[in-house]
Amino acid sequence: MMQSTPVSVDFLSSLGIPAVLGRTFVAADARPGASPTLVLSDVGWHRFVDGGMDVIGKTIYFEGAATTIIDWRSAQVARD
Repeated sequence: MMQSTPVSVDFLSSLGIPAVLGRTFVAADARPGASPTLVLSDVGWHRFVDGGMDVIGKTIYFEGAATTIIDWRSAQVARD
């Protein structure tokens, strides 16, 4: 089972982590009623989209909700 960790919209930018393929979180992502967005981990990238490079903007069902993929984090980024 995949796990998610809710983070603030400035989480990645405050750590100096840029977007890889898409974008980081923005204020609109946190507004009430906003569609869920996520940054896939390397494991999620393989599990949900078969490692496809065209993942940005795709919608997957995650934790029971239609969720838009906004970026992807490789295993290398997680180790750096």
